[in-house]
This record gives sequence, C-alpha cells and structure tokens, in this order.
Amino acid sequence: MKEQEKKVEQTVIFGDVVWSQDLDSIDNESLIDYAYTLYEQQSSVKKSNRLGFQSPSLPTNPDVVDSRFKPLISEVVSFAQSICYDVLYKDPDKSKLTFGVDAWANINPKYAYNQPHIHGGNTLLSIVYYAQTPDNCGQFY
Repeated sequence: MKEQEKKVEQTVIFGDVVWSQDLDSIDNESLIDYAYTLYEQQSSVKKSNRLGFQSPSLPTNPDVVDSRFKPLISEVVSFAQSICYDVLYKDPDKSKLTFGVDAWANINPKYAYNQPHIHGGNTLLSIVYYAQTPDNCGQFY
C-alpha cells in the first residue's frame, strides 16, 4: 500500500518561515516513556530551559539510536531533506548536502518554559516535535 503523501504547510512569521507537518505515524507514548527514562537517569542540562528538564544530546546515528526515538529521527531527517531539496535549494546537487542532527528531550511541566534563544553555528533548520501538550498551548512568540 502506498504511503499517504504528507502535507507540508508554510507560514511566514515576522520574516521567518515556519514549516509544519503532522506526524501521525509517531508513537508518542514511546517518546514520552523515553523522555521520562532520561529524566530519571540523567541530570538536566541548563541552556534555555527554566523549571523543566533538558536531556544531554541524544545519539541520532541509526546504528545506536534508541528504538523508541528512531522513528522520529527518521521522520525529522526526511522532513529536513524535503525542505532543503524542494524548497530552499530547489534541485541541488544532493551529493554536496549533508545532514547532521542534534537532538535532546525536554520535559516542561506547568510553569516551565524555554527562554528565547538562537541555534547558532551552521544551523539551517531547527525542528521541534511535541509528543504531548495540554489543549490550547504551544503558541510561538
């Protein structure tokens, strides 16, 4: 059976472009379990997070990534490649583009948040995936 084509939506916010896509195939319960396993086993990294937990960088190499996290990493890389190949560079020499993925898990209970911040260096795209949220939340400012 052919996989259903996923619709990518583009929104421009103050000159920045935000692409979004629903990932219905991701097992959120497994991701939540993985995040809480990290929370129980590791100390929080202090970066932009306030009152919440941020894991250290997670392995993303397909050979060593946790099985609960692997489907999301696969989707993220596929999404990033489609944005780069089809939108930003339009038919680039794909042999010259490489993708590196830095990933971590955040757990932000009530009143926790992430301060405004910039992902610097050679970052082209920043991708956020919410495995669990309360209703009517997640607004970007």
